[in-house]
Amino acid sequence: MSTNEQMKNPILTVENVSKSFTKKYAKIPAVDGVNLSVAAGEVLGLVGESGSGKSTLARLITGMIKPDTGKIIMDGKNINDIKNKKSKAMLSNIQMVFQDAYSSFDGRMKIGDSIGEFLDNHYKMSREMKREKTIELLDKVGLSPEHANRIPGQLSGGQCQRAAIARAISTNPKILVCDEATSALDVSVQAQIMELLERLRQDLDIGFLFISHDLPLVNCFAHRMAVMYEGKILETGTPEKIINDPKFEYTQKLVSAGRY
Repeated sequence: MSTNEQMKNPILTVENVSKSFTKKYAKIPAVDGVNLSVAAGEVLGLVGESGSGKSTLARLITGMIKPDTGKIIMDGKNINDIKNKKSKAMLSNIQMVFQDAYSSFDGRMKIGDSIGEFLDNHYKMSREMKREKTIELLDKVGLSPEHANRIPGQLSGGQCQRAAIARAISTNPKILVCDEATSALDVSVQAQIMELLERLRQDLDIGFLFISHDLPLVNCFAHRMAVMYEGKILETGTPEKIINDPKFEYTQKLVSAGRY
């Protein structure tokens, strides 16, 4: 992907966000003073080793947990200051695609019912409208109407991740947070899912926070890259700049491990 596309005003801004967890009576910082932003149609790749705080940051941005300090601003409003129905509406603009698509679904429910239940949480729809919307969403991600009648265990890994993406875009989000969304897939299926995400980015003008340990993958997909270490953002820039001129020893090690 070209990194020369004009930068738009950010729709998601993370301002000095921190989060700690208590372990054996001690507070352990997981996210420490993080600042970042994502614009409409932009992909920000977030890289770092396991335990660096990437997934905690994803949970903070999607409202699954609240920060100890700092602000997460969507369209000019701090999502943690908005209550009740307005909060639900605001958070519908930020959706998550998880690494393990199978566990993100109820294994006993048909895919169509799971997507329909998700729609019920955000919209008032008749049964027929939900069915039509579900089929439309499945079509957008390359699945047929018959997939709506299958349970997750009857789908391949790639099909299940496509269904998870269909569910995520059902609320017309402005931001998709992808937390290692392709790492559980084999290389050929991974490429197909990346092509789907790029098409959705272009068609729907969705911004992405794309979390991955795979620097070559991020290099191909992201406009900008942020490197996270011990809860902090070490450096941010275009993938080309960070890969060719890493400023920190930690980043240099990541680049080396990425086989550049």
